[in-house]
Amino acid sequence: MKNTKNILYTMLILLACSCKKEEADNPNITHRTVNLEMKVSSYNADSDMSIDINDDGMLDFEIELDLYRNSENDLEYYAEIDYMQSGNEILTQAIDGDEYIISLNKNDLISGGSSTWYRYATIFELDRDPGSPEFNNGFAGKGDVLVGVRFMIGSQLHYGWMKINATSDYKSIVVKEVAYDIRPNVEVRAGEK
Repeated sequence: MKNTKNILYTMLILLACSCKKEEADNPNITHRTVNLEMKVSSYNADSDMSIDINDDGMLDFEIELDLYRNSENDLEYYAEIDYMQSGNEILTQAIDGDEYIISLNKNDLISGGSSTWYRYATIFELDRDPGSPEFNNGFAGKGDVLVGVRFMIGSQLHYGWMKINATSDYKSIVVKEVAYDIRPNVEVRAGEK
């Protein structure tokens, strides 16, 4: 009987340890796995998804996905991320006059001095029009992409990141993780938890 109690006690400890929440490396970073998925199942349709980074009921960003196809050789697939509240922005880079999200490496610095901040950015764009060269830019099919964001909580600016994945068929986008520093105006590193 004593041996059975020891085994049960050991199993309870192992179970408790396996259920333990992953501890953050930085206590000032709030990190959540969200796995928000948006799909467009047919052509000539669009969909959008709202993102609340700090889970306060205020929508911080929105992703819009559009798939338009007139024929095999005439199509436009497009996804963009936009702000939902004034002051919210995404780290971007200009490509052919349009703003695209910057794919960050883990531990890249996200701060006020980081590159170019803009209120919206293209995630991917595929434009095929007969008689014109095909335009294909962005991150569809490139795996997980870390995106730098800054957004308002009340009247204070906070820095953070999102992990996004856009499928190679352009029909689905998943926001896998979001994180931000709870302290206003404090820089973060991409992927920091």
